[in-house]
Amino acid sequence: MTAAHGSTPDRGRERRAPRRIERSDLGAGIVVAVVGLGFFLETLRIKRTGDVVGPETLPAIVGIGLMILGALLAVSAFRKHRATPDELMERSLAGSAGPAAVDTEADDRPAAQPAPVSTRVLLNFAVFFGYLFIFIPVGFLLSTAVFLFAMTCLYNRRRWLRNLIFSVVFSTVIYFAFKNGLGVYLPPGILG
Repeated sequence: MTAAHGSTPDRGRERRAPRRIERSDLGAGIVVAVVGLGFFLETLRIKRTGDVVGPETLPAIVGIGLMILGALLAVSAFRKHRATPDELMERSLAGSAGPAAVDTEADDRPAAQPAPVSTRVLLNFAVFFGYLFIFIPVGFLLSTAVFLFAMTCLYNRRRWLRNLIFSVVFSTVIYFAFKNGLGVYLPPGILG
């Protein structure tokens, strides 16, 4: 079209905001992928056994996982919008406040405010170090179930029964997978 008709060549097209690259995510993703590659390459130096699952299996899985997660993190650096911590908190609270989470008897009470992000991080560290402290004396099954229950309750307190079931089932499955599948005995603790 011509300028005489009053239109421009870009008319009708939406202008897109330039994509913002999160350099920290890109750099961290590349570093994690390179560390994963190095980790995987080092597993090739481990002496192989005749077993299907040998001493190199788990480190190789970890190396591959690091490469995949590093690549995903690097790719996510090119996303158009990155959620802020407040937006993430709102999403997690909105997801946990479904119809099953409504307490009909407590409609008069104000909703509990979530802990600030910095408090939640400190609580994560406290629960983790508590887990490390009780892991050997209490044993894998109980300490891991308590750890997972505490961590999941930090993020979704209203679904405590689901958190408890997940914690117990996950710990039991992992324990028996290591014991029977890999032949690795985890600390039995007070159950042993």
